[in-house]
Amino acid sequence: MKLSKLLDRAIYCFWGVSLCIIWALIAFFGKSEYAAKVSYNNAALAVCGVLLAAVLYFVISRLRFTVKFRAIAVIGFLFCLFQVYFTRLYFFRSDWDIQAIFWAAEEVEIPGLEVYFSNYPNNILLTYFFHVLLTLCGYAGIYGNDAYFMTIVFQCVISYVTGLLTFYTAQKLSSSDKTAAFVYIMYLLLIGLSPWVSIPYSDSTGLFFPSAILALYVSKPEKPCLTAAKWLLIGLLAYVGFKIKPTVFIVLIAVAIVRLPYIADRQRRKALLRGAVFCAVGLALGSGIFRFAYNRFSLEIDPEARFGMAHFLAMGLDEETMGVYNQDYISFSSIPKTNRERDAVDWSIAKETAAQMGPVRLLKQFGRKILTNFNDGSFAWTQEGTFFKEVFERNDAPARFARSFYYTDGSRFDLFRSFEQSVWLSVLFFSLFSVLHRRGDACAVLMLTLTGFFIYGILFEARARYVYIFVPLFLILAGMGIAEAEKLIRKLYAKAARTEAQ
Repeated sequence: MKLSKLLDRAIYCFWGVSLCIIWALIAFFGKSEYAAKVSYNNAALAVCGVLLAAVLYFVISRLRFTVKFRAIAVIGFLFCLFQVYFTRLYFFRSDWDIQAIFWAAEEVEIPGLEVYFSNYPNNILLTYFFHVLLTLCGYAGIYGNDAYFMTIVFQCVISYVTGLLTFYTAQKLSSSDKTAAFVYIMYLLLIGLSPWVSIPYSDSTGLFFPSAILALYVSKPEKPCLTAAKWLLIGLLAYVGFKIKPTVFIVLIAVAIVRLPYIADRQRRKALLRGAVFCAVGLALGSGIFRFAYNRFSLEIDPEARFGMAHFLAMGLDEETMGVYNQDYISFSSIPKTNRERDAVDWSIAKETAAQMGPVRLLKQFGRKILTNFNDGSFAWTQEGTFFKEVFERNDAPARFARSFYYTDGSRFDLFRSFEQSVWLSVLFFSLFSVLHRRGDACAVLMLTLTGFFIYGILFEARARYVYIFVPLFLILAGMGIAEAEKLIRKLYAKAARTEAQ
């Protein structure tokens, strides 16, 4: 068997196993204790979500007209306008990392900001982007909370563009406009209605990058210059995305692994090497963009104070906090004065903790973190810091209506979370059937990316909102999965009919 086919089967197998583990934990251990737990009636919500998705797919698949990209672009634009209007009704300011980013972006002198960005230098590029946007708002005479809201408008545009990229990728992979339309409507239900778009942070901004890289990957430019541009952009987006949301880089790693067997194929080897060269150029350009932003950053950063992977690994193993954010450990990890010393201490603690836990407790810890990451279709909405730090006074009927869905004291808050959970469970369910889809590099990249993130979530700090940027990928696989489920049902029905006829 060729290496490429063996790798392909292994990826499909790992993806299927990962989803089965997620579903087994949700089904049998969803009521156990884990961090950031939200109590859902998953059995009822899963049934409702699967039925909703099945009816939606049934209706779309029987449309007598072709769903054009242009039509989706218009529908998406109108939805984006609605999104801007709706977020205006309920937006607010939060604290946690967002507060530090906007203090720096607005050039407010607050003690401790240098320490924060020294610990988390991945937020420097995002802060610089917001600083540029706020500066442009200043030129237009827009200040204060209105300028802050313009960053939310920017994220509504990102959500709109990401939706189009998701439709395009689904269309290419499924070779079906109607399956792609189903994916896009599910995108509007799960991402378009999500209030995370109102939080100007790396989750909503980073949503664009995995989808953009995959859309480029599935594209088939005819001209060599366009192919070169494709790989250059993939490298550029991977680096810039990595500097905003580090998990974005998993997509590029997946691409590299899937294409690795091309080395053994003489006909594909040259194309592989050319793509690698232009991708490297893109990575270099991305590094240049980050260096440009870093040099213009107003705060002095201590390069020896950043938290490395070992820090998040050790924090993810903490049983007391069940693998989520731990301020006590952050304070402890800040004591060493150099990156080398800090990494050594963090690695030592991680290994010692894992050894003390043993296999059983370690598996329990991993299980709790999987539930934290994947058993919340709202993606842990409201569960960060003092979430509603500054709520703007507005008491008109439209604002009260909007806030009733997204504020914890809202009369429709439980309805919002339950609806999103039901849609999310249907996505996870139909993603299982994607393993029946015909083999292909792009599908393998999708599955390997999500499997890689699954492993990342097990090992490092757990957070449901970290899943957010990969939701479009889940949606694409769910679209292909529901199409395969329909084919399977048709085959079983036809077989049963033949048996009855005999």
